[in-house]
Amino acid sequence: GNNCLDAAKACNLDDTCKKYRSAYITPCTTSMSNDVCNRRKCHKALRQFFDKVPAKHSYGMLFCSCRDIACTERRRQTIVPVCSYEEREKPNCLNLQDSCKTNYICRPRSVLGHLIIDLSENRCFPRFRISAPIRDLAESGLCC
Repeated sequence: GNNCLDAAKACNLDDTCKKYRSAYITPCTTSMSNDVCNRRKCHKALRQFFDKVPAKHSYGMLFCSCRDIACTERRRQTIVPVCSYEEREKPNCLNLQDSCKTNYICRPRSVLGHLIIDLSENRCFPRFRISAPIRDLAESGLCC
């Protein structure tokens, strides 16, 4: 049989699992009209699903085995929806700089305002050598 289908059916038979699964499907699915999802609401709903649903159901859906690509993709979309990790629009340099100003890890005064814009990658880079932890964060895209 199909382990993933069995896990989904078992979830639907459990009131708690069904409730919290339904609760994350709505915010984690893009609406057809504007093709945008609310990542914050999606993350919150996913956290609630894993916090409130018994492991026998949540783990069954998360770790079910698939024999074909279609099953694998359905499982991924069910338990890790695109909305939860992918941003529709990539931030521009000014967005990144604003996020740097508000992020206490990324905020050293020596880094702010000294950015090079790489339009091909739509990323910002420091103009001068900075400390390794900050550089690593900058390269990861978490900070400018």
